[in-house]
Amino acid sequence: MRVLGNGAIVAHLDGAQLTWCVGPEFTMPTALSARYGLPGGGPLTSSSTRAPRSMEWTSTLTDGPRQLGAVHDTVTPSSPCYVADVELTEPVELRFEFPHADRVVPEQTAGGVSVLARIDRFGPVFVYPAGAEAFAGVHVSGTAPIELRHDGGSVTLALAPGSYTWQLLLGRRLSQVLAPLPESARSAGARATAHYRRTVATVLPGGERLDALLRDHGVDCPPPGEQLIDASAYLITAQQSAEGAVIAGPEFPLAYLRDSYGVSRALLDLGLHDRAARLARFRVAKWQRFGDLANAESIGHDRIRHRHENDDAEAPGYAMLQVLDALAPESVDGLGDLLDWCWRAQVASLRDGVVPFNGDETYVAGGFLDRSFLRYGSFESTLVMIRSGERYAEFLTPRDPRRAAAVREVVQQTMSVFAERFGGPAGWLTAARVGGAVEERHGVCEACHDYPTWLVRNSGGRFVCVRCRDADLPPAAWHEVSVPTAQLLPALLPGPPVPHQTLIDAARVAAGVLLDPGARSNGHDVGMCLMALPAGDPHVPGLLRQAVERFDRDAGWPERFRGDQPDGSRRRPWETALNLLALRTLADRHERTRT
Repeated sequence: MRVLGNGAIVAHLDGAQLTWCVGPEFTMPTALSARYGLPGGGPLTSSSTRAPRSMEWTSTLTDGPRQLGAVHDTVTPSSPCYVADVELTEPVELRFEFPHADRVVPEQTAGGVSVLARIDRFGPVFVYPAGAEAFAGVHVSGTAPIELRHDGGSVTLALAPGSYTWQLLLGRRLSQVLAPLPESARSAGARATAHYRRTVATVLPGGERLDALLRDHGVDCPPPGEQLIDASAYLITAQQSAEGAVIAGPEFPLAYLRDSYGVSRALLDLGLHDRAARLARFRVAKWQRFGDLANAESIGHDRIRHRHENDDAEAPGYAMLQVLDALAPESVDGLGDLLDWCWRAQVASLRDGVVPFNGDETYVAGGFLDRSFLRYGSFESTLVMIRSGERYAEFLTPRDPRRAAAVREVVQQTMSVFAERFGGPAGWLTAARVGGAVEERHGVCEACHDYPTWLVRNSGGRFVCVRCRDADLPPAAWHEVSVPTAQLLPALLPGPPVPHQTLIDAARVAAGVLLDPGARSNGHDVGMCLMALPAGDPHVPGLLRQAVERFDRDAGWPERFRGDQPDGSRRRPWETALNLLALRTLADRHERTRT
């Protein structure tokens, strides 16, 4: 699994097979898939390699031991165009599927084959209609004749041994995809690589400290530290749009608030300050357009705003922290209204001194906690409010001392009840019980899991949709719950009211869970645990080994794991960002102890 992207297009591939591709608007249905196969439709095998610090990939096509050919592919700099050079020694079929097109028009041309497709304006993006049409143009040329077969939404090309170049262009208008660009994959790749090295690779820190950390803990790392850093930075930046947003994954081609904060922290740590600032400015622009923030926003347009339960609970705090971290002080000076809105949204969410769960946060959306817990206070959401309030008060002090004092008072009040609300008999609790409940909310039905839709509270306290008001559900019942890895956010946002030793104790419990071979975990849990533990902790070598063994140099870290097997979405910027940040943080600590 791998990624190609340049801000105008992002493509996900499995070996040589293109599985998902969007651009220049990223929140759109995939334009097509393109798969190489044996004549007659049989499968073949492909594997890919990327030279370090480059934007060029080479894939081999094989049928068992038999070599069929090779594919060299890239994306053209700043254009929504994927391009591949194909060298074949055996006949191969190339099949294009257009699952969301309402028009597919192939034609033989003097130079080969062109296929034009219109992407349906009602095509699905996650759970929403796209809301606008888009266009794709495929242009294939080669040294041998190309046989074309068309069957509804698919086009199959029979390719004889020879050399071919094919391009995929994406656009908002038909005129933008009618003709290929004057590029081969090798010429475009050379320019794309030069741009990547100039704007990303040359800024990246070296990997010597990471190598020393792993070596001194007895951990073998197949990619050297420098390559692990480059591969992670490449995966993140390849999925960043020209306007600054980063998609959460192909299944979720939206810009999520929480994910954006973690990615921003990694970009800043890597020295990619301009990219972090662009990511923050994307969110600022959405707020200026709408006057509020949704849990996730569409990228490239404003047609989709993904809202969940309690959107104002946690996400605005992450937005505040991201803006204050990533933007220069002179830029933040003009954003007082945004920061004020984010703060007031969190204050309005307070219930009995704590902030509730966001409906799309990791532990609820991932199934670690039942959705009934959305009515309760969240350890993580409340901590985010405390940290963002502290930063906001610092921002206000030279500008509006009275307002700063008022913000600090709310922060102190929230901190004063934190231990009482989240303290459990054996450590911190993930959730805190609160009184009262709303009568309706917008989110996921607790019976049929339909979403997003308006819900009402039934007699048992469950929130259900229009179809499920009489569904037979057990009543919502409070019980204490402690998810060990959910107590690790203070590693990313350190300070009171969570004492450092308490965080270490929680991390040791979490480490025991993560090192269980059959454990189910989030993709970023190992990184959070490593950041929380002291350098000499006996769990550190095992966690470091787990982190690097689970790293895929082409796909980073995934959304979740079941044991050692990836689960959920792959090629994830958020998990990759946090685990990379953790490894670099530990490497820096280790260097200080060595010197």
